[in-house]
Amino acid sequence: MGCMPYREEMKVPRGYSAGVHFLGTTGASLPLVVWGAIRMGKEWSQFSFLACALWASLFFLFASGVEYAAHRWILHRRRPGLTHAFVEHTLRHHRWFDSTDIEARLGRDFHQILFPVWGVILIQYLVNLPLCFILSHFIGEWIGSLGLCVGAGFFFLYELVHAICHFRASHPLFKVGIIRALRDHHRRHHESGLMAHRNFNIVAPVWDILLGTRV
Repeated sequence: MGCMPYREEMKVPRGYSAGVHFLGTTGASLPLVVWGAIRMGKEWSQFSFLACALWASLFFLFASGVEYAAHRWILHRRRPGLTHAFVEHTLRHHRWFDSTDIEARLGRDFHQILFPVWGVILIQYLVNLPLCFILSHFIGEWIGSLGLCVGAGFFFLYELVHAICHFRASHPLFKVGIIRALRDHHRRHHESGLMAHRNFNIVAPVWDILLGTRV
């Protein structure tokens, strides 16, 4: 278990709680999903189920692309002004968990799995929410609201799926084939020779497949 000495050396804030941490990231994301759904309800007569499914698919593809691009070209590349993200992900998260030992054994391990709450707030309220208003203004309120639902919901799924990928291999969730496959997809990404080149998607390997980076 090569990561254990590093985990023991790294300090985690006193009183850290993985449950409170997850509630914090959830609390920053789910209210936007609910608000977007309420706004859509007011404009229900303006769209059909087919149109809703098509736009939702496009938004999901876009969100997955953002996840892929950020993971590949920011979290695994040292960029001016974004060094903190590189250090936290490549130098800390990938030392805390490698491909032979990706299991979170203690609650403190989730400090290196979940996004910081301030980061979620930054992404959701300074990026996702303004995009919703732009779409609402130029295309239509229900499309902007749907984009908000999908975008905020996708980020919540990212946090949830990534956390699950670091559960113990014996967890009952891995009896479900798709969840087991996502965990293995992410485990391969943690291999030292692959992490900067392969398996960047977490929620679904859409862009890894499209761009040929899936192992």
